[in-house]
Amino acid sequence: SPDDFVQITSALSQPKGWGLVLYLMMLAWTYDAIAGLRHLIMDCGWGESLCVSRMSAKAVLGMFMLSAVCLGGWIW
Repeated sequence: SPDDFVQITSALSQPKGWGLVLYLMMLAWTYDAIAGLRHLIMDCGWGESLCVSRMSAKAVLGMFMLSAVCLGGWIW
């Protein structure tokens, strides 16, 4: 509706609105890059066992959480 459009455009015209959009886009890219590296390593034949796969999945989530905090501090 036109009211929603006005509300969204006013939110994005604020510097914090664009910061949030940038933050979410950077988070998506960061997770994709970290998980992609994990899969490239697995394609080379390293870490294909169940135990190592679970550990690497937890490591990806841990690195993603750390990068989320760092990106938040950098943007804001």
